[in-house]
Amino acid sequence: MGFKCGLVGMPNVGKSSIFNLLTKQSIPANNYPFCTIDPNNAFVEVPDERLSKLSKINNSKKTVNAAIEFVDIAGLIKGASKGEGLGNEFLSHINSVDVIAHVVRFFEDKDIIHVKGSINPSDDFNDINLELILSDLNQVTKYLERINKKKMEQKEKNRLSELLSSLIMHLEEEKFVSSYEKIGELYKIPDLKLLTSKPMFIIANIDDGYDKEILNAFKNTLSENQKCVVIDTKIEQEISQLSPEEQFRIS
Repeated sequence: MGFKCGLVGMPNVGKSSIFNLLTKQSIPANNYPFCTIDPNNAFVEVPDERLSKLSKINNSKKTVNAAIEFVDIAGLIKGASKGEGLGNEFLSHINSVDVIAHVVRFFEDKDIIHVKGSINPSDDFNDINLELILSDLNQVTKYLERINKKKMEQKEKNRLSELLSSLIMHLEEEKFVSSYEKIGELYKIPDLKLLTSKPMFIIANIDDGYDKEILNAFKNTLSENQKCVVIDTKIEQEISQLSPEEQFRIS
């Protein structure tokens, strides 16, 4: 069984380029904000040697590998949770994914504009995370209002009200739902889908002139469960154009 991984981040940070590398697609990756509006989807098979061996042992006619569905989601900006830059629509696209890959720009390129005019990876990262938190805060607040108006067994209503009120305070401290101590109780509420409850890892998109000190300082701000993958998209794009033999020699 496969799962969905959504590429999330500000405009012009390299999400579409990374999507193309991962999926061998050629969707537009142009130098203007919101080049991507509708999400792009593509499946990538994940070969498994164990599955191949089992298939041979059982003389299987067909072997089906697991697959990851990558989703290239349009760029978010500060104010997205309030609808800025079609933010509400773009945030809704994250609901369908299982894992968030947060792409952060570390490369300097005067030919690729930055929506804020200058590059500050930590600020960009925190801005997007805050929009995810604010979106969740809005969802939980509305859900609590519905619970309070709903006719249901009073003990259960009190339990849910206490749980959600506590979660609201947690979100107001700008913390992810994934770090909420009672997250197990939230999973029992099937129609409450929250963005920051999803696993997240970071893709640091660098170039050959990136500042190592800035990257290291950024990594030091991450929590233990936030893993960071570093990639030079431009170099990887050049390598992808080589023949398989040439790629093997480089690796």
